Amino acid sequence: MQTRFFAVAVSLALCSSAAIAQPALESDQDKTLYALGQAIGNNIGQFDLTEAELAVVAAGLGDAVLGRPSKVDLEAYLPRIQELVDSGD
Repeated sequence: MQTRFFAVAVSLALCSSAAIAQPALESDQDKTLYALGQAIGNNIGQFDLTEAELAVVAAGLGDAVLGRPSKVDLEAYLPRIQELVDSGD
């Protein structure tokens, strides 16, 4: 279970708000990054997020990836993330 939780946490940490946009896939790098987004999406698909929920997740991911201050106490919400993981089983 810890490995699964870690995989979900890493997947969420790698995503950003740019993943929601529909950029042109002009270069091989663009296509590779898009494929990364697809792989991450497959890992968090179990959450059945709405577009609005995904935007909130992306905001948190963007803040984490870009080193911005957190708007919540992450340690306090980790158990709730685990509840979401468990409810998807």
